[in-house]
This record gives sequence, structure tokens and C-alpha cells, in this order.
Amino acid sequence: MSEARAPDLYGLAPDEASRVCYWEALGLTIIVGDMVEVNGWDSSRVRVTKQWPSPGSRMDSRSVSVYIDIVGGGGEAGVREP
Repeated sequence: MSEARAPDLYGLAPDEASRVCYWEALGLTIIVGDMVEVNGWDSSRVRVTKQWPSPGSRMDSRSVSVYIDIVGGGGEAGVREP
């Protein structure tokens, strides 16, 4: 069995991370952040923010897990209660 290293998926949109794993014959588990709506991901703001195993590390399995969340955007104003 050849040595596998975890790809660097940080900052990628979910569909991009999926393609990288597909081409490297890796399984991908996506954990969705609380404020992310699964249908109709806005790929300009939803990105991989955490990854296990970490990029470049030796892998014991053929699967990678990532956490996706909304990054950037939102404007200058904070959230306000009515």
C-alpha cells in the first residue's frame, strides 16, 4: 500500500474539496457549520475552515473530514436585536 498524505483543503468551497478528494481516490466527510444552509451553497462565502487529518500529514485511512462554515462578507455592521 502506498503512503498517503492528506491534501490541503483549507479555503476551498465544498464542491472543490470534493473534486480534489475524488481525484486522489479519497473519501470525504463534510461537517456543516450551524449557520450554513446546505441547499444552494454560496460558494463565494462557504469554505473549508477545519480539516482532519491536517494537510500534508500521513493518513491511516483513505478518508478526510472537513468542517465548512461561512467566511468573510457580512458588511461592517454587526447583528442587532430588534
